[in-house]
Amino acid sequence: MNNHTENPDTFSDNALADLRRDALLMVDKCIECGSCYVDCAFYNYGDDPAHCQALIRESNDFIRGNIKKISQELTRANFRCAECNHCYECCPEKIYRRHGNMYMKHLTDNPLRLRLNIHPYSNVKVKQPAIEKLSVSKWPREEQDWYNQLNSLKKADVLLYHGCYVHLQAEQCMKLETLLDAAGISYTAVGKLEYCCGCFGFYRGHSDMDKIKPNLVRMVEKVQPKRILTNCGHCYNAMSDLVRNLPKTSKDDKAEIAVAHAADELLELVLARKLDFAHLDRTFAIHDSCNLRHLRDNQGPLRKLLRRVGAIHELQSHGKHSRCCGDVSRYYDPDHIAEINRQVKLREFVSTGADNLVTVCAGCYENYHNKPELHTVDLIDIMYQAFCLARSEEVTLTSRKKENWQNMSPLGEK
Repeated sequence: MNNHTENPDTFSDNALADLRRDALLMVDKCIECGSCYVDCAFYNYGDDPAHCQALIRESNDFIRGNIKKISQELTRANFRCAECNHCYECCPEKIYRRHGNMYMKHLTDNPLRLRLNIHPYSNVKVKQPAIEKLSVSKWPREEQDWYNQLNSLKKADVLLYHGCYVHLQAEQCMKLETLLDAAGISYTAVGKLEYCCGCFGFYRGHSDMDKIKPNLVRMVEKVQPKRILTNCGHCYNAMSDLVRNLPKTSKDDKAEIAVAHAADELLELVLARKLDFAHLDRTFAIHDSCNLRHLRDNQGPLRKLLRRVGAIHELQSHGKHSRCCGDVSRYYDPDHIAEINRQVKLREFVSTGADNLVTVCAGCYENYHNKPELHTVDLIDIMYQAFCLARSEEVTLTSRKKENWQNMSPLGEK
């Protein structure tokens, strides 16, 4: 059992029996308030609590065996469940509705049953379903370089963890470092040699986490940071769970390392008058990443930051009601939830009349940026433009920054 989340999601050789056990435990604890269905990131149940409560009762009765068939709406909703654990965050009893959803997929012979098993990082070994493997280690040279590079890292107050942004959007990494440099932040980062946090392989049951996690721990222990800073929702989730489960050497260990997203950091720097951003005279809609629930509040750091550089036209489903981009689901069924949610997002974005859709996660950006009609931009691109305009500078990276990156040397060590 995961000591942090108390999620009994560890399957034995008889996975279906364990899943039935977990589902019945969930049903016994459920108070049928409907919160999880109201706030579902993958299916629009509507905002009527009574309607959601009725569906919850139907689901619970089906799992208990009190009824033999479920409605077409609940069948459709269960098919779209990506088992993302968002319902755990909404539940006042902190139970895992997804256990029930996974078991319902088996009872209805859903083709997606036990295909996806998302679980927070922990010190507990989780038996993943036997599915097609995703090879995170498709960059063997980069993987070895990363391991070697960890030896050169030095202690710093801030560990800047880029994750797979270095492979997907290297310029955003360099832009974020430029902003931190301008604010006088002392940090250390692996730079271009950074490696994936392992979350995508973990989602699909890949054993790469066995190799990646010990090196992530070694990286944190080497730097001994007071906080970890990242620009990716998946990395934020991974680092948060990692520091919660760092091995303790004594009862007097220091307080848990803080983990912050770039939006949190940039807003703090603005308020401390260490950075200045010009107004861009543009309107933004925000895709609220599933992984960054602390940024979803209408008065939260992301929106406070963006209001300094432009106006916000909210999507119909925003904040805690935001629909997931489908990035996780596309790793096991590309034409399932991901495409459905992209179409919903497109309709909502067009109706806002906003100039850009802003993302704060590498996965969300990758899922949307190749759809030109969404006009997707990463938060760091926006803030870097506003930073350069405030300084009357060209919106281009310095040759020195690019040269350091190309030389694959650790950046930001001061």
